Amino acid sequence: MEPMILASSSPRRQEILKDLGIPFISVIPDCKEDMPETGDPAEIACGNAQKKLALAREISKDISANWILSADTLVFQENRIFGKPKDRAEAAAMLHGFSGKSHGIVTAVCLYSRKTDSVLSRISRTRVSFMQLSAQAVENYLESGEWQGAAGGYKIQGIASCFVTDMCGSWTGAVGLPVHDLYEMLLESHYDFVI
Repeated sequence: MEPMILASSSPRRQEILKDLGIPFISVIPDCKEDMPETGDPAEIACGNAQKKLALAREISKDISANWILSADTLVFQENRIFGKPKDRAEAAAMLHGFSGKSHGIVTAVCLYSRKTDSVLSRISRTRVSFMQLSAQAVENYLESGEWQGAAGGYKIQGIASCFVTDMCGSWTGAVGLPVHDLYEMLLESHYDFVI
C-alpha cells in the first residue's frame, strides 16, 4: 500500500490507521480551528477538516505521498458546540451538562488525491447517551487527566466509556476517524486498500 499523509497529531487517528495497516506520515498543520459556540456542527467540522487539508497540502509538498487525510471532530448538545476544554472547570461543566442526557459527535473527513487533484469528504454522526453522573464521578474523571485535549472534555475510548449508556452511529467516528466512511473514500479514490 502507498503511504499517505495524515494531517493530524491525534493518537487515536494514528492508531486506527495502524490497525488498518495503512502506512502514513503524520504532518501537523498549525491550524486555528473554528469553534463558535453555536452553528451547524457538520459544517464547522467540515470547514476545519478542509483547512487542515489545505495546510497539509502546503507543508507536505516535498513528501512523496499521493494521499492526504484530514479530519475534525466536534461534540454538540442542543444548539451548543463543545471543543476542547480550556481548563478543568470548563471540562467539569461539560461533563455535568452531558450527565443523564444525550449529545452528538460529528467527525468530518477529507481525503485528497494528488493523482487526480480531487478531494472526497464525508461526515459521520454519532449520538451518545451518558448515565447520571455524580459529582464524585466527575471529580474522579477530572483527576485522571483524560479530559485534556479531548473534544467535549472526555475520551469515549478511555475511562469515560464507563459513562456511556447508549450509542447510535459510528464508534470509530466518535473516536475521531470513521473507518467505514474512510473505507468508502479509499475505494472511490482508487487507493490500493485490500481487506
